[in-house]
Amino acid sequence: MSFGFFLNSIPFKKAKAFSLFLRPEKAKNKIHMNRVKVVDVLKGSDLGNEILVKGWVRTKRGNKNVAFIALNDGSTFHSVQLVADLANLDEEVLKKVTTGACISALGKVVESMGSGQSVEIQVSAIEILGEADAETYPLQKKGHSLEFL
Repeated sequence: MSFGFFLNSIPFKKAKAFSLFLRPEKAKNKIHMNRVKVVDVLKGSDLGNEILVKGWVRTKRGNKNVAFIALNDGSTFHSVQLVADLANLDEEVLKKVTTGACISALGKVVESMGSGQSVEIQVSAIEILGEADAETYPLQKKGHSLEFL
C-alpha cells in the first residue's frame, strides 16, 4: 500500500489534521523543532544554538522585567534555567506558567551569568502544553507529605 493511497482513504477533516502532522510548518502558533533534553543542555554542547526544550516548571521567580523559570524534563535531577524577558513574551501566557505546568520553550543557549549553573536559555517563545492551577494543585518546590497530597 502506498502512502498516497493511505491519505486518499482518510476522510477530509482527518486528512487535513494528518497533513499538519506531516508538515508542521503549516500549523499556526505552535513551536516545531526537535526537542533537546535538559541533561544534554546542561552539558553545554549547544552553546550559542537555538533549541527547543519541553518539561515541567519546578519554580518561577522574577521581577517586572524578567522571569526565571526552572524547567525539568525528568532526564536528570537538575533543572535548566529559562530567562524570559517579559517585554518580548505574551503576559497571558506567562501567567499560566506556574509550578507544575508543562511548557515548551524555544530559545538560545548562553553562558549563565549567575552561580549554580553553567548555561541558561534566553527564551524567545513559550507554549503552554498543560496548565497546573495553583489553587487546585498547591505544589511547591519542597517535598510534600502523603497527608498534604
